[in-house]
Amino acid sequence: MTYAGDRIIFDADSHLMELPDFLSAHASADILDILPNLKKSLTGQFNPDTHEGKKGHRPENVKRLLELGDNLTKGPKWHDALGAFNGKERSQALDLLGFQKQVIFSSFCARLIFGASNDDIAYGAAAAHNRAMQAFCEKDSRLIGVAMVPFQDPVRALVEIEQAIKLNLGAIWIAAEAPGGRSPGHPDHHYLWATLAEAGLPFILHVGSSPLTIGDKWMNDGKPSNLSARGGAEVIGSKDLTAIHFASNRFISTLVLDGVLETHP
Repeated sequence: MTYAGDRIIFDADSHLMELPDFLSAHASADILDILPNLKKSLTGQFNPDTHEGKKGHRPENVKRLLELGDNLTKGPKWHDALGAFNGKERSQALDLLGFQKQVIFSSFCARLIFGASNDDIAYGAAAAHNRAMQAFCEKDSRLIGVAMVPFQDPVRALVEIEQAIKLNLGAIWIAAEAPGGRSPGHPDHHYLWATLAEAGLPFILHVGSSPLTIGDKWMNDGKPSNLSARGGAEVIGSKDLTAIHFASNRFISTLVLDGVLETHP
């Protein structure tokens, strides 16, 4: 019996775990020199040298993980999990779990893209990310890949949305910020919302749509520094959690007040 058993389960928040070449292997030649260093950002989260250059787990490791059966959820996590960075292995994991569908987010790219220092980096990295996501998900219709699209340049954003549709990705992850210094309902964004609505393509705000950490002044509590309180992937400090939803609340509220959801139901 699978983990799901007789239940119908659609997993709405699953992640792949990027390897250091996740972006560079799918980037166009003109962006390679300025592409964010994913290996550098991964250092400290895990040892990138452990899995660098691998396409999947060793056959004996895959066999061992498959033998966990419906106890797979109790097995190794992060890059050691079955299907962490290999789409074929993820399909095997879904066979054991019995999920009907699984939404796939990346884990380490959000702030590299949404917090990029200029638009060439933001859109070049987003395009590479979306091609990499498509490569991970393309062999299994159960896998719903989530694209990333910055909105600050509406013309370039529209190109990436249309490309995501062509790549058969199932949702668009956006930043929970005022794109390009404009409210979400600004007329410059009309065609972005219209394109999403016409394609039936949802947008998503997720952890990483805004900075993860609360401001430094709120950490100035006179106590010894605790690095874990500053957070990171899957390690978000308790004070961070008090504010992590603020940006998304503001974005959605403004979107409603701007009439976007009424115009594009």
